[in-house]
Amino acid sequence: MVAKRPLETEGDPEAHANGVLGASEVPQEVLDCFWNLASNDVKIRSENAYILTKHCERAENQDMRDVAAPESLVGVDESFRQCSALTRYCLKRLIKGLSSSRQSARQGFSLALSGIVSLVAQKVEGSVSMLLSFMRSSFSKKDGQDVIGHVFGIGSLVKSDIPMSPEDVICMSNDLLELADSKSFVTEACVEVMVELAYRTKKDADEGLGQLFSSSKLQEIIGSGEKGSHLSPEMFTLCIYLWPLMPKDVSKKCHVVPKGVPGPSQDVLLRTCSYSKQYSGINSKASKAFFKEDHIVKIRHLLKNTTYCHPRAHSCWFVLLKLLVPGYGEPPLRCTIDLESLGNFWNIMVEKELFNSSSHEKKYLGILLFKELLPCLEDDAVSSLITPKFIKCLGNNSNKQTYLNKASNQALQKLSERVKDLPSQVADEVVSKISNYSGNQLGHYFKSRFNVMQDDKSMEGLAAIVNALKISAKDKSYVHHLPKIPGIVKKFQNQPEACDDLFKNLIDAYLNEGASSIDSDEEPTDGRAKIMGALMNGLGILSKAHNSIGALVALEKNLLKYLMERLKRDASEHPADILTKFRGSVAVDSKDFDSRKIDHFLHLIYLLEIYSYANPETFDEGVAIDLISTFEECFQRKKGKKKTAHTEEEENVHWADVLVDCILSILSRNESPYPSAPLRDAGELLFKYFTDDMTSAGVSSLLDVLVQEMDTSNQDNEEDIEEDAEMEAEEGDITEDDDDDDDDNDHSGNDSGEDSDADVAHMELDAEIPDATDEQMFQMDSMLGAYFANHTKKSKKQIQDDMITFKLRVISCAEMFMRRSSDSVLLIEFPVPLLTSMVSASRPEGSRVLQERLSGLIRNKLVKCKCQELANSSTPDVEMLEQQLRKSLYLASRSPVRLVADCATAAYIFLQKCLRQIEDESVSKLVNDSAIAAVDDYFSKKKSKLTKAFFPDLFRKVPDLVQVSLPALIEKCSSARSAYLQNEAFIIVGNALQTLGEEDVISVFKSNQKATASMIESSKPLLTSGKKKEVRKVIRKAFALIDTAGGEKQILGKCAAQVKDIKAMLEQNA
Repeated sequence: MVAKRPLETEGDPEAHANGVLGASEVPQEVLDCFWNLASNDVKIRSENAYILTKHCERAENQDMRDVAAPESLVGVDESFRQCSALTRYCLKRLIKGLSSSRQSARQGFSLALSGIVSLVAQKVEGSVSMLLSFMRSSFSKKDGQDVIGHVFGIGSLVKSDIPMSPEDVICMSNDLLELADSKSFVTEACVEVMVELAYRTKKDADEGLGQLFSSSKLQEIIGSGEKGSHLSPEMFTLCIYLWPLMPKDVSKKCHVVPKGVPGPSQDVLLRTCSYSKQYSGINSKASKAFFKEDHIVKIRHLLKNTTYCHPRAHSCWFVLLKLLVPGYGEPPLRCTIDLESLGNFWNIMVEKELFNSSSHEKKYLGILLFKELLPCLEDDAVSSLITPKFIKCLGNNSNKQTYLNKASNQALQKLSERVKDLPSQVADEVVSKISNYSGNQLGHYFKSRFNVMQDDKSMEGLAAIVNALKISAKDKSYVHHLPKIPGIVKKFQNQPEACDDLFKNLIDAYLNEGASSIDSDEEPTDGRAKIMGALMNGLGILSKAHNSIGALVALEKNLLKYLMERLKRDASEHPADILTKFRGSVAVDSKDFDSRKIDHFLHLIYLLEIYSYANPETFDEGVAIDLISTFEECFQRKKGKKKTAHTEEEENVHWADVLVDCILSILSRNESPYPSAPLRDAGELLFKYFTDDMTSAGVSSLLDVLVQEMDTSNQDNEEDIEEDAEMEAEEGDITEDDDDDDDDNDHSGNDSGEDSDADVAHMELDAEIPDATDEQMFQMDSMLGAYFANHTKKSKKQIQDDMITFKLRVISCAEMFMRRSSDSVLLIEFPVPLLTSMVSASRPEGSRVLQERLSGLIRNKLVKCKCQELANSSTPDVEMLEQQLRKSLYLASRSPVRLVADCATAAYIFLQKCLRQIEDESVSKLVNDSAIAAVDDYFSKKKSKLTKAFFPDLFRKVPDLVQVSLPALIEKCSSARSAYLQNEAFIIVGNALQTLGEEDVISVFKSNQKATASMIESSKPLLTSGKKKEVRKVIRKAFALIDTAGGEKQILGKCAAQVKDIKAMLEQNA
């Protein structure tokens, strides 16, 4: 026997007489039922509800009715006096127990109540109205638990099978709407009960349904929904559920549903009929009318306030899915759906409203709707869900630890599984959309999966296009098939040999188009350019799969051999005969070398030979000779073979430097009308694998490209500008005190006395651009010659665009070097050339794209490099290091372009951090002097644009500079050119005092007694101003340290007499 437990509520303990039972008089097995009704186990709750109902039924059959006088009974006992005392006890306790929050008490009590109410209604007429009245008196509308219990109570009446009059229906409806208004958290539950009440009323009698819609409160809700009016999402849901039941006059007043269109059958919304009936006749018409574009636009504002409580969504969205998708439900069924309706719903309600938002909750809701919709759609409808902002959301969150990471990956997994089952054509469309909308974010994700899934279908597509090319080569109708080639080739990135027949057919079509003019100087026809362009782009696509580069090289060699056979001639008959001879004689054992280096090297050489056949005008024999000699020398030198004879000048040039010059020459080429990207990509990939072999000369070649001006006219007066900048540097030590009082703000912006002409400012920056040496200019001659060879007939705009593209390619190479050689000592040469290029790109004739790319390279890549090899640097170039520090600080302090100044600041801190690793006295002195110069620039130079955050960032990342800069900072507390800057100096000194140890600070005070005394003395006027808080902290700390050292008179000297006044001011402000 279970022990007696606490009760949710008990009747009057004194009312044991006159047929009213108390808890002590109720059988123990009945009391156990009440306890078990709160169990979280559904089965236990159901069993005990059944047992309790049986106890009451047995009591009624035994005719245990109350016979006391009417005046002795009240409430439920009075209303249900015809029932037994046990039944009345159970009614009271069940109703009051609905407000209990213990476990699942509400669910269990509501279930038991519906059964007992059905039993009571057989004996008591008007039982529903009496129970509703008792619930109103028992539950408070202000208490949240009571409100929930009231909703459960009405729900139990609706669930029971007792007959209800129209008056009872209106009464329930009004009670539910009032409860929904009183507490927002029960609104959704009220709507569910309201819907069930309406559909039950429809089933019982149409008269009650008419009375329901005559309710003034319900009519007010149905008439809402216009733009500007308030209609909660719950009431929006209610209107849709009531749509099938609405009379015509009521439907016309409702703004939620389309006017003049009958609602769907109730089975559609309740999912109580088969799929075939859900999307037929009136149901299909209602769905199309609801999801018309104009209607969706009219009601979408009503969904902006839906709750997005993770991990569930508001029920109104699932009601829309039921209306939109016939197969939506458990389990989901794939069904035919109107594509226009689906597109309107997804594009207007989801894409524009949810994924276009910055809210994580809205985006999560959109992902959830996608996962709900995808299993229900036929194959041809899947692509309708692939929209730009949705795919971008998945791409942004799939590889980052964000709130949406898990949901995004789940959506991608479901999408990839669905793509596996799609027909080839539909799958191609879906994957193509994903790649276009996400770029590299999701392109690799789907390519790696899609290629494996679609092997058989891809082979069919490849065979089809090969046959089509073979047939069309005769009548020259192959142009229609060329756009399909990139999509086909992408599927075979991991098996390039499968494309052999495809590329050979392209060669045949190319030769058939104009074999007689293959080596002529005439411009190629449009057809030939498109054919060879398709071949070149195909090879470029295959080269991006690094694991199969060896197979691609073998394919290219085979294609070149086939081309020579088709031309029926020897290698000597072609301008690129040196490449052809090399191809026939090259033999390298990949066991002795990195096979990836060899393969990428050969890929570039073979691709260059293919370009030479298509476009002989751009072929550069010098580059070809250098590539071949570099290939041979590289691997001969590493293997220890004897090198061939060289001139003395050639011996001094490292093979890696020659390789860099060749790659730069290739990156600068414009192969128009053929695509230049495949050849340039091959050059970049080759550079990637030789970054470890880079020398200082090779780095200089890269950087020299970046420092070239966009407009050469800006370099005319560079020597005069350099002289002006030096004069300014010499005169900069003179402090201007005329406008000290006007400098009471952060001087990171333009000062009033400074020239505002942007060109003059840029001229000052140009003065810091380093001159190229004769050796560097000699190395660049061939590269620049190749770059400008094809530009004589181009407009200035075209030349500038080509220069920007060239520089962007070089920046990519620089980024590869930083990523793969982050510890290299050569990285110390990068800051100033990169900043100089930013200055050039920031001019009006410059490029915003180039500026942003350089900014990202400096702030996201360069500053994260460690340069640990500097610690082992034996003979540092002090002059070069001094230029790097001086010019980066100059740009940080003088640049009128905020982005350039920020990047220069980051570069300067990077240099300071790296140079601290060098154990050399001259370098240490250089670093320390530069830090002191920065202090002097900020506090003494009127043209300085250094920001307040400069020194905190510098000291946080290079803590050793705190003690070095402290003497200069102490001196600036009294000599800064304005009261504002004096206060800033005190703030920085205060931070320094907290960072350094007491002994270090005392040592600085003793070695800089005059500056320390001046700092203490200058604090007196500042303590009386409005900026005394920071100064007070510093002076107190200083006094404490000086007292610890026991040398107040020794350190403070002559100003010791003012110490008492200052200390008194500090005590007064304590």
